[in-house]
Amino acid sequence: MKSKSKGFSPAEMLFGFQMRTPSSWGAPVEEYEYEQAVSKRIEYIKLNLPEIRNLGIDRMVKVKNQEKIRYDRDVIPKEFSIGESVYKSIEHVQRKLDPKWEGPYKIVKILQKGTYWISDHLGNKDLVHGDRLKNFREGNDQASEILTPLRSNLGRKLQEYQNINANRGRLGLKGGDLSYNNLQE
Repeated sequence: MKSKSKGFSPAEMLFGFQMRTPSSWGAPVEEYEYEQAVSKRIEYIKLNLPEIRNLGIDRMVKVKNQEKIRYDRDVIPKEFSIGESVYKSIEHVQRKLDPKWEGPYKIVKILQKGTYWISDHLGNKDLVHGDRLKNFREGNDQASEILTPLRSNLGRKLQEYQNINANRGRLGLKGGDLSYNNLQE
């Protein structure tokens, strides 16, 4: 099955040809030149496989840019100020009636492109994008007296950023440096 973003099936990207299923198998060939078939296959891999992979990468970048344009068109940016109390959305709600927001946390620092450093009452910090935050309102029926310690995802995020940076140049993507030094205060 062809991938929407790449335009090729995973087998085509890996092996250079569409996999044959039992329904597409032909009758066995009696006389078969193995050496000639192997040399043809090696030649095909050398010539066509890099081209197929490059086409897949080009198409993937194009689709990602289209998705970014669509997302940016529909997103409503939120702006918070330093010292403001906010709730942070819980990434993976386990059960249906579990809370979807935790906090309150304080905005400690405002970074670029809608990202914020937040801190809990114990001084733990986390880097969060503004689309995962909402204003905290005292007395609102959101269990405001429960103080949730902040569980930082910085280790996982740092690994993701390093992987993105490693692939950024190869894929020809634009953007700033996502190094650890830029994430620190």
